[in-house]
Amino acid sequence: MSKLLRSAALVAGLGIAFGASAAGNGTINITGRITSASCTVTVNGSTGTTAVVLPTVQTTDLAAGATGFTAVNFAITGCSAGTDTPAITQVRPYFEQGPTTDLTTGYLSNKTGSTYAANVEVMLSSTASTAGKLDLSKGPGAQGVTAVTLPAGSSVANFTYYAAYIANGGTAGAGLVSTSVQYTLDYL
Repeated sequence: MSKLLRSAALVAGLGIAFGASAAGNGTINITGRITSASCTVTVNGSTGTTAVVLPTVQTTDLAAGATGFTAVNFAITGCSAGTDTPAITQVRPYFEQGPTTDLTTGYLSNKTGSTYAANVEVMLSSTASTAGKLDLSKGPGAQGVTAVTLPAGSSVANFTYYAAYIANGGTAGAGLVSTSVQYTLDYL
């Protein structure tokens, strides 16, 4: 085979290979909604940043699963329906993904360092058990959070969630636990 034919065959082969890898063009349609509705939120009776203090537990308590379930009460009041069409009739909290979100487990990561408990994360749950685990690695509507319908003529909604310790990645170590999560309201 001449050098010219081999070169042409090589170029043709490379063209097919590169052409195949370039295939896969598509379209991403992005939609959303901006609302004029608004509500006031308190968490455990406080606005803004709220402290939730979990009880002190033993490392052995985490061997059986999540422990130290502590209520996190959301009170949503003063909701105005806004001028949306269709009208906003439901609301739910959305726990935003951030630097403390473990995208593998959906839990909240503990700080690291010599004073912090190793292999311990914080789980949010809709019940005082792992059965109601919220998956914070998911987006709005997929975390396991249920929307509450705003009753006609009312502007009040209440949610109760629970925060708990959970071992992840090995046996829980002794130490401090500190994490946080941002939330917003998802109006439906």
